[in-house]
Amino acid sequence: MNVLDTRMLYAPTLRYGLLSTALVDEIVTLAREIQADEAKVGGQIDFLNHQDPNAIAWAGLHGAELLEIDGQSHALGMGWRVLMRDALAEAMRQKMTDKQVADLVRFRFGYSEADASVIARTEIRLALGYGSYCGAVSVGMTRKRWLLSNDDGVCEGCRANAECGWLQIDAPFPSGALAAVDHVGCRCDTAYTAKPGRDAAKRKL
Repeated sequence: MNVLDTRMLYAPTLRYGLLSTALVDEIVTLAREIQADEAKVGGQIDFLNHQDPNAIAWAGLHGAELLEIDGQSHALGMGWRVLMRDALAEAMRQKMTDKQVADLVRFRFGYSEADASVIARTEIRLALGYGSYCGAVSVGMTRKRWLLSNDDGVCEGCRANAECGWLQIDAPFPSGALAAVDHVGCRCDTAYTAKPGRDAAKRKL
């Protein structure tokens, strides 16, 4: 049996850890290049359709990083990751739907229909979440809060993240996530603001 058939796709929680300033700058720089490339051919970035350039940049540089591909050969695993992230970034640039991305993952990388659907949804939401985080940092946002999805059965970890209210932008949420999403199937989001909190406002008086 193929190694891919015997591995869990993702760990129970999705963690990148704290992001360095250099990593954020790398994402934002690549996002600007993506926008410039689109402008050269008369294209236009559609922020509402999987096309946030920061998200595309994240997919291209860090897509499939949390995907369990290979438990034995690091070289094989890295090769799959590079191919997967290239495919994900291009799919987002082409405004593919979740279903279209899942079909791409299924036929190009040999996953089952069910696994390809999980990978497509998870990778797109991770790219959107962390791409947005990098974009927010780059434009001077200073605080963030967790926004629960409208889905039934929201998990306790996400509820705890939402209940803590506004946090400093570089602080992890109670669950340990830096931005939504927190686990496979999570549809939560993160809001950002540059407005100071009440405590910061009081100190200025």
